[in-house]
Amino acid sequence: MLTPKEVAVLLDSEGTICITLANLRSIVIPVVSVEMTDQQYPRLMHEQFGGYLTFKEKKNPKHSPSLDWNVRGKKCEEVLTYALAELVIKKVQAQAVLLFASTLPSTGTRPKVTDKQLLLRWTLYELVKKLNKKGPSVNDVIEQLETTEF
Repeated sequence: MLTPKEVAVLLDSEGTICITLANLRSIVIPVVSVEMTDQQYPRLMHEQFGGYLTFKEKKNPKHSPSLDWNVRGKKCEEVLTYALAELVIKKVQAQAVLLFASTLPSTGTRPKVTDKQLLLRWTLYELVKKLNKKGPSVNDVIEQLETTEF
């Protein structure tokens, strides 16, 4: 079993914490993933947290194939809560995705999404998208977020 520190290191170095578009770009969902050429760690993440494993052949023969592990939706909460205290580089993204995931219903239910929840989800989507882009600092993005009214 991986420790919270080990999971955080994997997420900070080889992982992705994002909110992605799905269903013809009308629905946004949180995703946490780790993709590596060393298949041991994606497999350990899968054993510990479930989710999906996808083997990826590379088009360029100079690049090694990789194994991608990911969880989506409400399942992101378990992974991010486990590693949150140890995250360094992607802590703000994790906090935003956790807030987003808290607006999702429990598995198997489909309650109506309020306008406020929808606005929060799209705002968090934009925030995480900006944080994951190379360029603006976290402080620039937080300053912009503080001027947004919910």
